[in-house]
Amino acid sequence: MKTFRLLSYLLVVALSFSFVSCSDDDNDDDPDYSVSIVGRWELTYAKYDWNFGDGKKQEEGAESGFFRIFESNGKCYSYEPDYETEEEAKKYYYSWTIKDDKLTRKSSFEDNTVTETIVELTDNKLVIDWYEDLGNGQYDHSVETYTRKK
Repeated sequence: MKTFRLLSYLLVVALSFSFVSCSDDDNDDDPDYSVSIVGRWELTYAKYDWNFGDGKKQEEGAESGFFRIFESNGKCYSYEPDYETEEEAKKYYYSWTIKDDKLTRKSSFEDNTVTETIVELTDNKLVIDWYEDLGNGQYDHSVETYTRKK
């Protein structure tokens, strides 16, 4: 009887371990930026710093009238209504992809690819950090904040 009871306990312990599992390797907390970035975004604030060889400079403040539009087909374009219409801007598409928090835009009209870091992306706010090393101590850097527009 003691042997049967011992075997029963061992069986229960063994079955208990079979129901315990490790956490999933997939991180479901990682946002899918490629879905949530789709839409029309207006630049509302920007901070720029740069050095084009004539010393470091900075500029910041509220901006308005500059838009980025990300389409679900992997194309995007930007425009300033003071200078062009939205239809004119569509002639200068970029293709875009996102991997992790890196947004890469490739120009359709010149040999230019830009990679930006998505700092924050919510339903109504997009913050992008962009840095380009121009060599010889020269650089161009911006942190831009956008608000989603319907």
